[in-house]
Amino acid sequence: MRILVVDDEPQVLEPLVDLLAVFGYRCTPMSDPHEAADFCATHDFDLAIVDYSMPGMDGLELARRIRSVSPGTPVVILTAFGETFFRRQEREPEVAAVLQKPVGSLHLRAVIQRVVPSEPRGSKES
Repeated sequence: MRILVVDDEPQVLEPLVDLLAVFGYRCTPMSDPHEAADFCATHDFDLAIVDYSMPGMDGLELARRIRSVSPGTPVVILTAFGETFFRRQEREPEVAAVLQKPVGSLHLRAVIQRVVPSEPRGSKES
């Protein structure tokens, strides 16, 4: 399974990618949401996990852009905001799930298994 992981904070991005690798997922880490949106136009991912609060573009806008070029890719948003934020964002059609930071490893894995279709999509590249 290929996962795009986008977070502007290396201290969050790197451990998250390491954890996902332990679960056996192939990750593409990116720190710039604009670059990530462009990258999705030429690469398929089975899932995108994106931070909500990033400079230049928030996670919801990134989710919209990812889904516009890859409608079948579920997007999970990670946030440090509280319950009110959760309830509002979970109603967005572009968002498969919203998880509050720090997210537990077992909870993260369960959410991934719930939101990702069983058949991996792979890459648009040959």
